[in-house]
Formats: sequence, C-alpha cells, structure tokens
Amino acid sequence: MVQGVLPGLALAPPETEYFNAELYRLANPDLIGLNPEQLQTHFTERGVAEGRRIIVPFDQNFYRLTNPDLAALNNRELFDHFINAGIDQGRPFSPIFDLNFYRENLEQLDPEIITQLTPVIEQPVSPFIVLDPNRPQPPSLNENLFNLFLETQLDIETDLDVEGLGVPVEELRNVSFSPFFDPILYLNQNPTLAEAFGPNNRQKAIAHFALYGIKENRRSSLIFDPNFYRENNPDLAAAGLTTSEQLLIHYQLNGIQEGRRPSLNFNPSFYLENNLDLQARGLTLPQLVEQYLQEGLQEGRRSSEYFDPIAINALLIPQTPPPATPPATDAPPPVSSVTLLEENFVKWNVPVGGVLSYSFVETASALSYPGPESGVGEVNEGVKNNVRKIMQEYDKVLPFSLVEVPDRPSNNGQIRILFANDPVYAYSNAPGLETGGDIVLSRNYEIDPQFSFSQSPSNFGYQRLVHEIGHALGLRQPNNYAGFSSAERPTFPAQGPRLSFVQDNNSNTAMSFNIAGVGASTPMPYDIRALQFLYGFSTGNSGNDFYRFDGNNFIGVKQTIWDAGGIDTFDFSALPAIGSYFFDMNEGGTSTNQSALNASTYLAINDPTQFPYSASSYGTYIAYGTTIENLQGSPVNDLILGNTAANGINGGGGDDILIGGLGPDTLVGGPGRDRFVFAPGDGTDLITDFNVADDFIALAAPLSFEGISVEASGADALLRVIATGEVLAVLTGVSSNTLSPANFVSYG
Repeated sequence: MVQGVLPGLALAPPETEYFNAELYRLANPDLIGLNPEQLQTHFTERGVAEGRRIIVPFDQNFYRLTNPDLAALNNRELFDHFINAGIDQGRPFSPIFDLNFYRENLEQLDPEIITQLTPVIEQPVSPFIVLDPNRPQPPSLNENLFNLFLETQLDIETDLDVEGLGVPVEELRNVSFSPFFDPILYLNQNPTLAEAFGPNNRQKAIAHFALYGIKENRRSSLIFDPNFYRENNPDLAAAGLTTSEQLLIHYQLNGIQEGRRPSLNFNPSFYLENNLDLQARGLTLPQLVEQYLQEGLQEGRRSSEYFDPIAINALLIPQTPPPATPPATDAPPPVSSVTLLEENFVKWNVPVGGVLSYSFVETASALSYPGPESGVGEVNEGVKNNVRKIMQEYDKVLPFSLVEVPDRPSNNGQIRILFANDPVYAYSNAPGLETGGDIVLSRNYEIDPQFSFSQSPSNFGYQRLVHEIGHALGLRQPNNYAGFSSAERPTFPAQGPRLSFVQDNNSNTAMSFNIAGVGASTPMPYDIRALQFLYGFSTGNSGNDFYRFDGNNFIGVKQTIWDAGGIDTFDFSALPAIGSYFFDMNEGGTSTNQSALNASTYLAINDPTQFPYSASSYGTYIAYGTTIENLQGSPVNDLILGNTAANGINGGGGDDILIGGLGPDTLVGGPGRDRFVFAPGDGTDLITDFNVADDFIALAAPLSFEGISVEASGADALLRVIATGEVLAVLTGVSSNTLSPANFVSYG
C-alpha cells in the first residue's frame, strides 16, 4: 500500500459539531480499534486537550503560529477559540484553506452566493423596542463559508442549506479554496494516490494532503513546490526549515512578502515585469498570487519563463485525445492553461525518488516478446551504449531514477529496447502495460551510415534515440507530421495544442522532426519542462557545479543543461579561438559561436507557407528553471547576456560586450577593448578592471552621457543617473577625473 493512503475513506456525518469519527480514527492511528462511540468519548474527554487532529481544515499548530496573541492558550482553549471566535473573526487556521480566497472565488462564480451566505441582522421595528441580546444569532458569513466548504468538499453535514443557494453542487465543489492546494492537480501529480482514490476524488485528496501529503514533499498546487523552494532558498535550510510543511508555512507567512520564487511555474518578478497593467494596479505580492490564480491563469498570462502552457501541452499525451486533428496552419492555438492543469496525461506511475527500469531485449527473451513485430532481436552494443548515455541525460531531469535491468521473460524493464524487421524507421509505445513504453528500431537502417542508431551524438540516428526515449517517457511529437518519410507510425497523433512552426524545431525539442543544423544529443528545453510538469521537479545537479566547455563538448553539439540549484559556473575559457561567441545565461538561453547563431533554416513540415524559419546550427541551452550564476568567457570576442541573479561575469580575452542584466553583478572585462552595457532599472554593477584607455560604458536608451553623473566614491568612480539617482555601476580603482565622454557610447 502507498504510505499515507487512506483506505476506504468515507467521512460520515459528525456526531457532534465538526466532529467526524472516521476522520478522527484515520488522523490518530493509535485509536484504530475504537468504535465511533468510543472515538467520540475520547475526542470529548481527551482528544481536544491532547491537541489531536479533529477536523481536516483546522491545523492547531498553524492556528497558534499565525495568531501569536493566542500562544498562551492550551489546546482545548485554542480549539474553543477557533470554534467560537476565530472563524467569525476570519483568522487564518490552515495552510490549505483560505477563507478570503474561497469567498472571492465563490463571488466570481456567482455574487448572489455571498449575498445569501451573509446573515441579515434583525433590526427592531421601533426605536422603543430593545432586542434580547441573548437570543440566538444567525451564523456569520465566515461560519457559513466554512460550513459550505465542509459540505461540498468533505461531505460533512452541517446546518447550511446548500441546495438553497441555487447553484449546482458540482459547480460549488470546483471552487478553489486555497492558492496552495488544488485537489485535482494533487491527484494528477501523484498517480499512486489517483489510482487509490479515483482520479477526481477531491474529498480524499484534501484529507490525504492535510494528514500526510503536506509532510511528504508532494506537489499540491501550481504555485508552490516544496522541493524547488528548498533547493533555491538555502538560507531556509540553514535556519532549520527543511520539511515540506515548514517550507509551505514559511512561504505563506514570509516568503511571499519577500518576493521569493515558490516554484518553476510561478515567478513573481517575471509576472510583474511582463504584465504592465498589474504593475499599474499596484498589487501587493500576495494579491499578485491571487490575481494569477483567479484571473491570469484563465487569461493565459505567462507566469514564468518555464510555464508556457501551450508549449508544454503540445508535448503531452492526453488520456482522452481530442476528436479531430487540427488543420496545418500557423494560427495560434487556443489558451490552454486551465485545461493543462485539469487534464490527466499518459505517464508512468513512478513516485518521486522511485525507479523506472529499462532493458534491452536479448536473444533468449526475443521469442517471448508480446508485441506484433516480426524478427524481434537484440540491438548491438553501439545502440546500447547510446541508449545508456541518453538515459543518463533524462535521469538528470527526472525526479526518479532510470535504471537498466536484465531482460528476462518474467522480469524485464518497464521500457524495453529491441530490433525488429518493421519497415518503419523507429517508433515507441506510450507508457503503459505489456508493450507500453517499448522502443522498436528497424534493423534495416543500421547498415546505413546516414540513419544508423549507433552514430555519435549530433547525428540523425542519435537524435532519433533521444526522440523515441522521450515518447517512452510520455512525450509526443508537437505537430502533425503526416507524410514525412521518417515519421513513425501514428502512435502519437498531433492533436490538441501544438507548437507554432517557428517554435517547432530540434533546438527547442528533440520531439520535433524539423531539424535545424545538427541533431539534439539530450532532451531539449521544451522537453525538460514538459517532463518536469508531468513528473515533478528534479534535484539533479543541485550542488555548486562547474561546467567546463571545450571544442569537443561544445562545437557542433546541440544539448541542454539542467541544474536544480547551487552556485554554478559556465567556463568557456578552453574554447578554440574561432570567430566570436554568444553566451546567454537566461533560462532557455543558448551559448554558441556567433557564426552558428540562428544560422540554419528549416521548412516546417506541413507548413503551407513554406516560409524558411531560423534556428541555431548548434548550441548549449539552459533549461527553463535553471539559474547559472557565473560565467567565464572565451579567449576571443564574446557577447555575454547575464540573467536576473547576482552574476559574476568575466569576459576573458578579446573585445567583449558584457550585459549584466537585472541584479547586482560583478563584471570583469579581461584583456581587450570591452564594453559594459547599462540600462535603467538593472541594479548596481561592480566593474573591477575598467581600463579608461581601452574600455567603454555603453548606455542603452533612454540613457545618454548627458544624463549621467560621474562621482568619486573613495578610490572608485560611481555612475549615477541624474534624473532618478539610480547608481548604474561602481568602477573600482578608477578615479572619476579620468573618465571622459570618450569612455561612453550608445548601445542598441
């Protein structure tokens, strides 16, 4: 049984107000042998005083933590306060239920609901009549909201007349009640729970997360991912906040106000910078989260570089495919953010930290292979070694391990790789039972040097292995490739959302049949984010990693680097002194020789316009969600683009252009005539080796030399924007008197 699964959970009507015997038993395993009457007695006489979990939404520790004025109350007094005052006062009492968020979403569904739930305060018919202050008062709005949640989400009976609200109960069940917990997404992200409870059992999902999942590092919402939050906020671990419950509570109470990024999906800085209307509204950071979930998601707004719903959806296989194939046009697909979150996709039921096995069909096991293929046999060692290398690349980006096992008739890998006589070049089956996930390669092509699967990385046959393994893990091709000579049999029809033709190339995804330049030797940026949306955040390469590139692992190589955290460095100092280079440190950015940047064209398959689109011939890409902090440039001329982190950038030899971007960066030009580029609002950078004889300050519009004040700051020079007072840079060891207009140029 899956740890923490609630077998046969059926929350019965409460014996006392808000008490539920079945849930009380499940929340307190030491009471498993007691009958309902004994449970109620235990609850009344001991349970509350002992601080036992009583009802799903009420978290006693959270209530005490978020209401410090109640810290001195004992457990019984605390629960009594919650029941008799806390609900009415709207005090926070659970990390997974937010009264205000729930009310706002109900109001969006139908404002009349709130009107009906708001009590009517009886007024005296005459000023000479005084109403009895001891007469029973109607429940408050907050109490009615709480009861509505219990009725519709947990099937706990209360005195509230839900049917009298005039809204179908099923619609009320679908109302979101927390920014940090979505029961359907929780089930989709935890397939073992969906299998145990049923794919849409909101009641059991809520109960499981409140009792177990919040402590188990499970994904529970679009906004918050405990693994991502832990890896990208090392100061919290140093402060002793390591459990998923501690991290979730920290984000709600502190992290959201501090502007911390809580997941791959949501980046508050990105969301604000790319939605100027939200800036104009002056939303607070908590309001920004709520706005995204209540409005932005429906409107199709991008919430991070990583979370591109249409591009992710274009690579996933829905459990129930759409009925028709879309026409081959480049019209933008419909907004799919919400359907992406609600859809149940084809994937392996492998938990985070688990194992997915693969094996190579052997001569001895070939005869018992259950598929329809003829001539089933063992692939050669060259193919096996290529598959092993590619599996290692996928292993880095998945939250579980890919492990090779022997192929035996009764115990083989979940994914099996084999040769067959099939005339089709190669194909894979979607994840599932029997032949699900198996990869079939035609032995007819292995003797052809152009199509052989034993080829070295960057060749066509090698990329096709990357492609087929992607299928075996749950990815589909992102477009309609009907008629393409090397396409597989139509196991994965391109239905529903798809990539636009300008995106549909192998620099973005190895699942594309539009090849620009060399073949992909790893899963590419779109593939990685789709797989991590499907399976969860990977902690691969989470230390302080140092990536050194030379001619062998960079020139002519198309690859993607995934790094989960730490302080990381790209070192290009060993690259050959050929031409000039382009290094983009941002998520999805590429590093390549400038002669290869967007230098290859392709005609997208089934594009009626046959417009030639561009993509880089080769390059090293940074996966979405990966932050590279430091970069050492090449021996020749470089154009270097920093990201939003505090970057350390050294241009190395040559005449370099350094653009630190957002954040306080430390810049070193190195030998040569270097340009340091500045724009308003990018933060204050530190230039440690500015040479007034050779180097330049490049000002992006609307900046100009006339609008810059050069000031002395001890032994350093300081560049300040006169109109705003913003400090653009500090030039260490440079006297302000030595700078002249000749050191300033325009950029862009």
